[in-house]
Amino acid sequence: MGAWGRSLALVALLTLAGAHTASAQSPSTSSQLLREWANWPYLSYCGGEAIAPVPLFSGPAGAENGSLPSEIGLREVLADPEISWIYLARTGYRLLAEDADSASFVSGELGAGTAYLALRKVGEQWKFGGSGPCFLGTAIGGVEAVNWGLAADQPGLRAETRRIRVNLGPGACSSGMSQNARARKPIFRQLGRRLLMTIVLKPLPPGLYTCQGISDPPLTVTLPDELGRRKLYDGGSFPPRAAADTRPLAPNSY
Repeated sequence: MGAWGRSLALVALLTLAGAHTASAQSPSTSSQLLREWANWPYLSYCGGEAIAPVPLFSGPAGAENGSLPSEIGLREVLADPEISWIYLARTGYRLLAEDADSASFVSGELGAGTAYLALRKVGEQWKFGGSGPCFLGTAIGGVEAVNWGLAADQPGLRAETRRIRVNLGPGACSSGMSQNARARKPIFRQLGRRLLMTIVLKPLPPGLYTCQGISDPPLTVTLPDELGRRKLYDGGSFPPRAAADTRPLAPNSY
């Protein structure tokens, strides 16, 4: 691998190192989240694949010990001395997707850092195809949702709260287009006494876009009715964050 490719991979894998260090924690947090959100209604993106996160993480890990061709390939890639400088988890993989020429896996546990590993088949041999953090962004209608956070000037949420001000988290590169202008009407789903609010942006027209800073003012959103005794959550990723924990996203400038 050339110096350019090595430097790019190193940046991503320094992030992975932190995620995998966290993933060594007990899976009890993951089990708790899976029970709490057993009725999660959305797919999530991980490594470019749309997956159902609850069934995936409810199943056993250990694909690196499996007998499928891609699982055997996973073992070979993890043992490849040519990529030993790349930080990769050695155990705890689950299969995300595979076809005749590629496969992808996820490692780690919910609440403790997850990462994907992609493989590609060259002839009869599986090769390392890339890796990175897996943020489990919510997918609705084939479009990934954006996270949101309460604006700095948003008062604390109360039973009578009906209108809130939020900042939208980063989306795809858009050459500086306003995300507020592209925001679709929020999608609300109630799960018991929890209210999910998920925001999706209108897709960009075909073309090339630069990544540059956006500084939108807070977006005003009207809830379906008064919040009451429900707790509001950002449904933009899994597991969702309680609205009270979302203020670090403010202000919307990146």
